[in-house]
Amino acid sequence: MTNDMTKGAITPLLIRFTIPLVLGNLFQLTYNAADSIIVGKFVGEEALAAVGTSNPLMTLAILFINGMCLGAGILVSTAFGAGNTPLMERQVSTTAIAGTVFSLAFSALCVILATPLLQLMQVPADILPIAVSYLRIVFAGLIFTFFYNFLAATMRALGDSKSALYFLMISSVLNIGGDLFFVQVLNWGSNGCALSTVISEALCCVLCVLYIRWKVPILQLGRRWLVFDGSLLRKTVSYGWTSAMQQATAFPIPAVYSQISALNQSVVVGDSLLGFSIDKYMGEDYPLYRRYYYDYQRRSMNPDRILPDCFTFYLLSLYPFEWRPGHRSLYDVIMHQGKIHWVVRKVLKMKSNGAMLGYSSEEEDWCKEHEKEMWKWMKERGHLASTDPMLIRAYTHSDPSMVLNGEKIPPVIGLWLGMQLVEKYMKQHSDVSIATLLERTDFGNLTLD
Repeated sequence: MTNDMTKGAITPLLIRFTIPLVLGNLFQLTYNAADSIIVGKFVGEEALAAVGTSNPLMTLAILFINGMCLGAGILVSTAFGAGNTPLMERQVSTTAIAGTVFSLAFSALCVILATPLLQLMQVPADILPIAVSYLRIVFAGLIFTFFYNFLAATMRALGDSKSALYFLMISSVLNIGGDLFFVQVLNWGSNGCALSTVISEALCCVLCVLYIRWKVPILQLGRRWLVFDGSLLRKTVSYGWTSAMQQATAFPIPAVYSQISALNQSVVVGDSLLGFSIDKYMGEDYPLYRRYYYDYQRRSMNPDRILPDCFTFYLLSLYPFEWRPGHRSLYDVIMHQGKIHWVVRKVLKMKSNGAMLGYSSEEEDWCKEHEKEMWKWMKERGHLASTDPMLIRAYTHSDPSMVLNGEKIPPVIGLWLGMQLVEKYMKQHSDVSIATLLERTDFGNLTLD
């Protein structure tokens, strides 16, 4: 079953699509917690510790799998929405083949090298045998983890978020039941929990495949499942890799959820939570946007802005601006904002500061041409030292009224200028890491010419 989300009233469509995503996250938490709870309750502390020590490796594998599925989902939905069925089929087939190869290779690596990998993680010797056994069983079923996430992402890309939720609910219940059966009845300990997880995920995959055969004719590809397109794989990786790498860094990883018009914000950050409003990313040509938003604002409302926006707001929550005496001028603000946006640009490998801010090529060319003039103009008028909140807002928000010598200034010009100074600073201080940069508030005497 597919759902054309380009037709009909937007609010009911978004609600029907979003609620299963939220419920799916809740069931996923239950799924992941079941092994630890049951092992801790019925097996013992050593087995629980063994399960816990295996989680980082499993989490790493899932991050890369989810990254690939995320990238594929974006491209599948784009092709499906455009009515380009051949492209959609090649994308689905390519992702399936690449994901299968990655899952099997990673599984084999972890099964063979389970002992040295866990020793490298400094797992205590007394629980090492239990951890090795648990890890090998879980990783033997990694292929099922990939296929469920891949098929679920594909169905969501086709507008069907409910079916994947139903299968996850069934699998979660079976996993809990299997854990209790293997642990309490058969007395298989943590290995029983690992086996239950693999069986439940395999069943979830079978249900997805059967459903697709019966209800989703567009995915009944036959021999077209064997089509591999290297260019599409590179594009998939470029979309999903940055998400996986971001989450695999030392930064705290928030729980991510989607929402509808939360306080009229595109992104909302809470305590270890990050939500984005899907109704703010419907594409710049969405009819409702044309009635109420400027061109620049609409360019920032495309789906490809979700990742940089979420990353930006999350870093801003981790490294908030310090409104302390002597540190609240426009210069201080644009350096702080520029620092955050520059880091996001570098991590996501965006080609330029203008691309990070969503500038058109004409807007970025204007900034480069008038950069020195802008600095001089701001300095002469005392803007850099100003603490006027309205003036600061004019430089850091989408203010269409700012002009320089009769020419309209691109929006958020202050952020672009701040990024330019941060880039200059990092070239002058090659020994400064990104982590150090994020903590830094004093950048020395950077020239403004």
